[in-house]
Amino acid sequence: MTELTDLLRNQNQSTQPASDRHQQTSFRVEVTYNNHHHHLDHSTQSSTIRYHQFDPGITIQDMRRKTIESYDMLK
Repeated sequence: MTELTDLLRNQNQSTQPASDRHQQTSFRVEVTYNNHHHHLDHSTQSSTIRYHQFDPGITIQDMRRKTIESYDMLK
């Protein structure tokens, strides 16, 4: 009976360390956090934080164009 108990206990134990088991949760938190990019706007008298919704399909050229357009609007 002891052997059966030990066998069942070993089968139910995870082979991953505790830190690896929680890695997926911390990844989700990081993705949620990264959905909003915080940028300090140094072009105004007082710095403000701008929130840009993350768009996975946006190209670097589009991001640069939008940044330039936003900057031009502040002039």
